[in-house]
Amino acid sequence: MMFSSLSFGAPNIPSIYWRTSPLSPPFSSRNDVLSLVPPGFQQQQQQRILVEFDLFVDLLCSDSAAWWTSVFSQLDSYYFSNATSSAPIRFNLYLLPLPYHTASYLGSMTYVGVNRYTNYDQRVLKQIVNSFFTNQTPLYNNIVNAMTQPQIMNLIYSNNIKSLNIIPQQAYLKLMNDPSIDMRTRTLFKLSTATGVFATPSFYVNKVPVQNGEDFSVQDWISYFNQILSSSY
Repeated sequence: MMFSSLSFGAPNIPSIYWRTSPLSPPFSSRNDVLSLVPPGFQQQQQQRILVEFDLFVDLLCSDSAAWWTSVFSQLDSYYFSNATSSAPIRFNLYLLPLPYHTASYLGSMTYVGVNRYTNYDQRVLKQIVNSFFTNQTPLYNNIVNAMTQPQIMNLIYSNNIKSLNIIPQQAYLKLMNDPSIDMRTRTLFKLSTATGVFATPSFYVNKVPVQNGEDFSVQDWISYFNQILSSSY
């Protein structure tokens, strides 16, 4: 059984896990979202965020990986890892584990569980996303469809987590069997779908969907943000 079916109240799942309203429980105060602002902005508390850039991805989506490793990596260098940047921009990463990617839900649980284990360290969370997006192939359906869930969990650990040296394997497996981690992961899924997202990657700027954002170059995004910033001052 695919974990992604948990989101739909599959009949063989104990009712305690699926008897929830569309967006409950409360969304963990954004703790499970990778939120980045330019380093210089953090030193200027009097400023306010003028551009809220929301990205919705599936950790097993090849299109999400292509965008992250090409466009986002450059935006990250330009804004979020650039000590001289003080642009009032916040980047928020949300997960939408698509049900036709067998390992995607367990990948999202990994993101949530390790995030909690490391006390919501945004640096570590970015490392986890990088690890999935640069090493997806061993988790593709043609490899994992014949595996059990414990086998997929162990594969994710060895393929994407072990080399980061952030959590022992037994602690990782314990988190992956924690109902509260499952609940938080399903809440991420529900948040994405309630926003209207149905494909990945999807982009929103100040809560407005950006059509064809996947086709934007780095310079297109910078120009797009600059237009908003210039009209906000």
